[in-house]
Amino acid sequence: MAARAAWTGAITFAGFPIHVQAYNATKSKNGDSFKTVCPCHGQPIKQQLVCGVSGEQVERGSTGKAIEVSKTQHVRVPDETLDAIAQNESTGSVEVERFAPLASVPLALSQGSFRLAPNGKVPGSDQPVSILWNGLRATQRAAIIEGWTPRSSTAPAVLVVHADEDGLVGNVLPFVGDLQSAPGETPEVNEQAAAMFTQVIEASYSTESFDHGAYVNHYGERRARMLEQVIAGEPVTVSEDAPATTPVPDLMAAMNAALEAAPPTGKKAGKKVKDAVA
Repeated sequence: MAARAAWTGAITFAGFPIHVQAYNATKSKNGDSFKTVCPCHGQPIKQQLVCGVSGEQVERGSTGKAIEVSKTQHVRVPDETLDAIAQNESTGSVEVERFAPLASVPLALSQGSFRLAPNGKVPGSDQPVSILWNGLRATQRAAIIEGWTPRSSTAPAVLVVHADEDGLVGNVLPFVGDLQSAPGETPEVNEQAAAMFTQVIEASYSTESFDHGAYVNHYGERRARMLEQVIAGEPVTVSEDAPATTPVPDLMAAMNAALEAAPPTGKKAGKKVKDAVA
């Protein structure tokens, strides 16, 4: 099945529309979900809406939206207010606000990633897309688009368009007000720990460039194999339970012991670290 575009529109640059289609960079996981079935016929069940006060069934077309003021109080939001809130959503045309050095963009905060391709239904869209890709690739800059909303069901976000070797990429960043910090204190700089860590990885592990194709989705393979057995009516072999968790070891002590025991070539240091941590 061909990939479906998540968004179709135009990115305006220097007053010129660049017609593109955005495709999710990763496959949807909807097909991995299981159906909830009844115990009597093994068929999918139908969910019903029920009033939380009377217990009576409610038709979907008669429902509304409300904001929760407290656990016991909800204020109904009028339909016209909902329409006004959604007025600027799911636009088919966006404009580049500015260009920023790609290295300055916090791509680690991305909430989604898209591949941007020419809109095949718009004749001549290939050339503008190629120009945008070449320009971003050569300058190592990113085009910043504020308030991008591919669908009416998604909240606006910041779209960062940049180039890699395969084409245009769009990363979705949240607004600063939507960020939250993890609990705990900020780690302190420890030069000794950093130096020791560097010695361990250089002596024990491969530090070559990342090769994405070298990693296999073993979960996906196991899932597919087991489901094939279920469909064929064959028994499924279940592996033993995972071992119980152990207390967190002293990593500094483990690294130090591994380095002291490592031979000059460092070929077995990785095993020493694992043994010391275990």
